[in-house]
Amino acid sequence: MPITLPIQAYEVLAAKHGKEEAKVLVEAFETVIESVLNDVRLKTKLELKQELTKELVTRELFEERMSRMATKEDLANLRAELKQDIADLRAEFKQDIANIRVEFQSSKAEIIKWVAAMLVAQAAAIAALVKLL
Repeated sequence: MPITLPIQAYEVLAAKHGKEEAKVLVEAFETVIESVLNDVRLKTKLELKQELTKELVTRELFEERMSRMATKEDLANLRAELKQDIADLRAEFKQDIANIRVEFQSSKAEIIKWVAAMLVAQAAAIAALVKLL
């Protein structure tokens, strides 16, 4: 966007230096002003870009983070693995409970044998005492 000086600036310069010199001076001023403004715009643009780069997530960083996120497929696979693990644990627990029941049954049978033997021994002891008396 070209920069133009107000007509009053041209008129003041024309009055002091003549129309040709005023025209050259105004064009020079306009060129310098435009150059300075372009430099300021570029500097402001670069500063803004740097500040935004600090504050905002870049595309590369966003894509990197997105690539590390779990997808629906990953979650479905994890869910299936967890269901399988739970099913395996249930089967293992059922087997452990069955083993414990078998052990209780054998312990119960062993206890009953000992109780029966003690009853027989106690009955014999009582019979011997009764006989002695």
